[in-house]
Amino acid sequence: SIKIKPPRAPTPEPAPAPKKKPAKPKLQKQPSSKGWKEGKGTWQDAANNIMRSLFNHDWVKPEKAKFNLWQPVSVAYPSVWEHYRKVIREPTDLGTLRARLEDGKVPSAQAFLDGLALVFDNAIQFNASAPELDSRELVRQARHLRRFAVALCLEYLPVAEAEEGAVDEEEGEE
Repeated sequence: SIKIKPPRAPTPEPAPAPKKKPAKPKLQKQPSSKGWKEGKGTWQDAANNIMRSLFNHDWVKPEKAKFNLWQPVSVAYPSVWEHYRKVIREPTDLGTLRARLEDGKVPSAQAFLDGLALVFDNAIQFNASAPELDSRELVRQARHLRRFAVALCLEYLPVAEAEEGAVDEEEGEE
């Protein structure tokens, strides 16, 4: 004969561990460096890493790139400079941004991000309406490089720069 075992009482599942708020990154002002520090280095260090990564991209490397984004348009493409100047209000390039960064002339992480975006936005704006195949290719590359730069910024600059006197919400301290 077949014996049927009585059903076992279900074992209770362990209660989930209480959720902790993720720790907020601590920003500390460093007297020996410009700006704010988040564990590994200043935003300038992060910005230099971003520039190094950009200059190592095959579409930016001077020896491999089809289009020149590392020199001013007046130097790289003198034949279009006059027209470019009429279309683009604030010309800039990766080389100029890198030099300004190295010379300490970029005042904040946000100014660096704005300058970086401006390089690619200028290339897109100037070339977007041009019918030439090269112009369309440059727009495609500039859009790709802008996305690449955003990804680098998210990797190297994960914390927004704090403003002086900002209050830490968790601790209520300045």
